[in-house]
Amino acid sequence: MVGSGFGGAVAALRLGQAGVRTTVLERGRRWPVDPDGTTFCTINEPDGRSAWFADHPPINQLTRLQSIARYPGLIDRVYGNGIDAIYGVGVGGGSLAFGAFTPQPRRKDFATVFPAQIDYDELDRTYYPRAKKMLGTSPSRRTSSRTPPTGVPAPGWTTSRISAASPSCTTSASTGTSSARNSPAAHPRRTRSARARTAATPAPRTASTATTCPRPRPPGT
Repeated sequence: MVGSGFGGAVAALRLGQAGVRTTVLERGRRWPVDPDGTTFCTINEPDGRSAWFADHPPINQLTRLQSIARYPGLIDRVYGNGIDAIYGVGVGGGSLAFGAFTPQPRRKDFATVFPAQIDYDELDRTYYPRAKKMLGTSPSRRTSSRTPPTGVPAPGWTTSRISAASPSCTTSASTGTSSARNSPAAHPRRTRSARARTAATPAPRTASTATTCPRPRPPGT
């Protein structure tokens, strides 16, 4: 089995339970897990542990220019075929760096990506509950109305899918009556008074988004 992430680990487990001798290959190291949470560096204070043989941290835009020691770290980033892929490296694969967030897709969103031959009802009835039980998931305590997909429509905005998005994209939004940057949904960290003043401004009926993305470049160029 190539890879020890969610896919490879589960497949290897089921094969082993069926009596099939299975070898799992993983290019990364086995990270020791410390009770005090010091196994990995933080996203705001990255070091060599944050990236797979890279000169700069792979994720946080605020630290992307910071130099780090080249090391067999946790995150690898690959550009190619119009995709900017970020994934975990090490025994556990993506399960090392997925943020402990496992939302089940909604039916209408599922139908926009997967063909009709994949039965959502069967997944919902059998496999999603099985995965939740194995992972030990629990409901999110967050109830903010500003989280997608309810957050943007709340002040009167409409949404639409854009063709591409990556950290190097330049995105601008405009409306017929006001700028998107004035929307409270665009600034979730504003103070209550600032949001109240902004909310008093008539909400635009529609919003259009323009996104310009350069061609993906390989790391180091």
